[in-house]
Amino acid sequence: MSDTYKTELDRIEKRDRRQLYWAGIFFFLIALLFISLSLFQYSGRITNVTGVVTGMTGGSGRSGKTYLVVKLENGIIVEALLPEYGSIQKDRKVILEEMRTIFGYKRYFFKEYAEEAE
Repeated sequence: MSDTYKTELDRIEKRDRRQLYWAGIFFFLIALLFISLSLFQYSGRITNVTGVVTGMTGGSGRSGKTYLVVKLENGIIVEALLPEYGSIQKDRKVILEEMRTIFGYKRYFFKEYAEEAE
C-alpha cells in the first residue's frame, strides 16, 4: 500500500470516529433532557390524599416557598407546597393533591383543610 492511500484511510477513519463521537453525545443529551423533563412533568395522575399537619418547613432562603409537613393516613410523612396565601394550622386534617410523574415520583400540594371541605 502506498503511504498516501494509508494516510487517506487514516483521515477518513478519524473523521468517522469523530462523527460517531458527536452523534453519541447528541443522543445522550437528548435522552438526558427527556428523562429530566419526565421526572418533573405531571402525567395527569392526580389523586387526593388526607393527612394531619405536623409542622412546616422552608419559608426562607432562595426559593422562599413554605411547605407543610404532613403525616398521611398511611403513616408516610411528606412535604406539601403551601400557596402564598395559605395559613399554617398545626394538628388539623388536610387534603393534599398527590401528583405522580411518569416514573412514579410523587409531589404533594396543599388543597384545603378537611373541615372546610365538608
